[in-house]
Amino acid sequence: MPSRPPAWACWLETPWLLLLALPLTLPGLWLPLRYTPTLTLLLGLFWPLWLWGAWRSRARPTLLGWATVALLGSVALAVARAPDLRLAWVLAGHLGVGLALAVALLAWPPARRWPGLIALGLIALAAVLSVVGPPLVGGSALQNPRVAAFYAPWTAMVQAWGETLNANVLAGGLLPAIPLSVALALAPWGAAWWQRGLGLLRTSLLLGLAGWLVQVLTLTNSRAGLAAALLSLPLVVVLRWPRLRWSAAALVALGVGWLIVNDPWTQLQTVMADGMARDYNGRMEIWLRSWIALRRAPWTGIGLGGFIPMVVERIAPIREVLTPQVTHAHAWWLQVALDLGVGGLLAFLAWLGAGLWGAWRAYRAVTGARRMVAAGTLAALVALLLHGLVDAPLWNSKLAFVPWLLVALGVGLGGLRLGRGAGTFDRG
Repeated sequence: MPSRPPAWACWLETPWLLLLALPLTLPGLWLPLRYTPTLTLLLGLFWPLWLWGAWRSRARPTLLGWATVALLGSVALAVARAPDLRLAWVLAGHLGVGLALAVALLAWPPARRWPGLIALGLIALAAVLSVVGPPLVGGSALQNPRVAAFYAPWTAMVQAWGETLNANVLAGGLLPAIPLSVALALAPWGAAWWQRGLGLLRTSLLLGLAGWLVQVLTLTNSRAGLAAALLSLPLVVVLRWPRLRWSAAALVALGVGWLIVNDPWTQLQTVMADGMARDYNGRMEIWLRSWIALRRAPWTGIGLGGFIPMVVERIAPIREVLTPQVTHAHAWWLQVALDLGVGGLLAFLAWLGAGLWGAWRAYRAVTGARRMVAAGTLAALVALLLHGLVDAPLWNSKLAFVPWLLVALGVGLGGLRLGRGAGTFDRG
């Protein structure tokens, strides 16, 4: 008879990974850095049970399963090629937490019954980040006297941790929760009076939270993050009320027409006058050098943590000099390719594509609150992809697990699987 891993493994893997996520997300705070390689390898503690169950049931990996195998191989190669092994294991831990959690959540019984729990988790995480994040960022985020006064009770306690958080990373961590909150706020209320009352309360709280998150997002000065958040909200509205799609298309056409009539080049120069032209020149320098580095090692990449020695220091300036403060390619797909090679990038894109397809599949097939969870997931993934065109804050950072949770939400909503076979074993 084919067999599958015991039920207790499905229940315990996710709590186990959450326990490991603390020291791997904040390396050196909870445990010394010398334990990071061991903790990273312990992320796969339950995986032999899944492999054994798949072998006994003769399950065949799906495209998503093969993508997971390819990602693991790419990460192992990236660690082996890294110029700084200690840093490489820290970055591998960030990536490993996200991938392992995504895989585990596909088998965790509560998430399988209602994937919206993952959405609530992302919203709760963003709410916490909105409180502890600005004190960790410090600097310009607290220059506003009113903002400084609001965060004063938490600033000393948070900064006592000895941790910091990049403003762009904070923006990336807040971004997915904004369309998710709005989508859940717009979910149907129900027919009974008490359902309408609870629905009104839920809508008010979630819309208030979304507005608060947008306010905190503006403190990070992440123009790309703010633009991605604001662009994702009309998508949520159109997905909630599909009849508005023609009105939205008309508004887009009017906006494009206005730009054409009012000299788009002049408008662009006006927008770029506030420091964006300097940012553009710097980004072009980063992208050109990153592309050169990728062409030199397209299949293996430059290794985790190799951006500064291999791109900033080794490649000669093209337009301007880059400082060691430039630590990544400022483009999501380009940074993934640099770290993991083209094979790793394709595997990563397979996961992203599965999340988008699963969310769209669920949106078309279900109704009610679950439909709006799917709509919010689609909008959040689109927002991350838009943000990722010009930045990569959720890769090789403390919040690198956030996109994986969002992708796992989409995959779970669509009922996609890592393995398929005639037996009873099925991961996801």
